[in-house]
This record gives sequence, structure tokens and C-alpha cells, in this order.
Amino acid sequence: MDKIQKEIDIKKWLESEEVNLDLCGTYPFCKYCNKELENPCSHAIKKMNEVEKEEKEKDNEVNVVKKKKKYKRLTFKEKLNKAKQETKDELNEVVNIIESINLTTKIHKRFLSITYRHRLCGWISLTRNSLKIHLPIDPTTYLEYKPLDYSDKKTYIKNPYTLKLNTKRSKKAIRVLLLQIIKNIDLEKK
Repeated sequence: MDKIQKEIDIKKWLESEEVNLDLCGTYPFCKYCNKELENPCSHAIKKMNEVEKEEKEKDNEVNVVKKKKKYKRLTFKEKLNKAKQETKDELNEVVNIIESINLTTKIHKRFLSITYRHRLCGWISLTRNSLKIHLPIDPTTYLEYKPLDYSDKKTYIKNPYTLKLNTKRSKKAIRVLLLQIIKNIDLEKK
């Protein structure tokens, strides 16, 4: 009889005496028991440990697969590289309009920023070939340009006035709205 079997037999005996009932077959390892083997409890514990180890390894493999499937967020440049040529042309046209009124543009990791005298005037985002400009204007003003109201979204709290940049009207609106933002910045500095 091996050491593990001896310890289990003593434990089973004492616990069975305590409850006045034979506890053989009631332990977690008992479902792996083969009574025909010598030292059946010892073998059952070893089998239980092997099964648990295999299950942990399978769980780890599943977790690794789940982690690999996690979506990778693309940078603005990566999105632009994958975009249609029409979208790239649209962005170039918008950037030309913005730079023609003495504003600066710069590509960041997630967006293209628009600044005036080191102050952020808004940014342009790109989602599935759709360009949008986000401006620090109250969305209830300038309704003639049909803005989207993103004030309920955490990311856009400071720039809730959003326009899709896919029409001639929106390109005219950019000039008007950005000139108004410049005017407001100049008034603040005085």
C-alpha cells in the first residue's frame, strides 16, 4: 500500500466514524475510482489531477484564441490607406479649404486635428469611408447645415457639432463654421 492510499484510508475511516456512515465513494476523486486496482484511491486522485490539468490547459487555449480574436483599432493613417480613392480626394479637398483660412492640420493616431494659434478648433474622423468633422459649437446652432448632435457621447463633449463631409454644402459650411471659431478665439484673446 502506498503512502497516499494509507493517508486517504485513515481520513476516510475517521470521517466515516464521525458521521456513522461509510464515506467511500463520496469524495470528489471517487468518480475516477477503479476498485479493481491496487490502491484505488491513490490512482483516482492521480487521475483527477490529470483531468483537471488537461481542463485548465484547454481553458487557457480557449482564452488565448479569444484574445487573438480581439479587434485591433486602426490608426487614422491605416484607415486612410484602406479608404477608397474618392474618400482620400474628399479629405484633400477639405484640408485645402481648412489651410486656405490659415488653420493648421495634423494627423494624430486617431484623427486629423485642426488648430488655430495652438488652439484646437476641431478634428476630422474617418469611419468606413465616411469623413466627419467635429467642432466646438453648440449643435442647436447653425441648424441650416443639418449637424449631428454628439453631445451625449463622452469623446465628443467638447466638440459635439458634427458634420458629414460628403456634400458640397458641408464643404461650404466648414469655411463658415471655422471662420466663426477663429473669430471666437480672437475675441477670447482680447
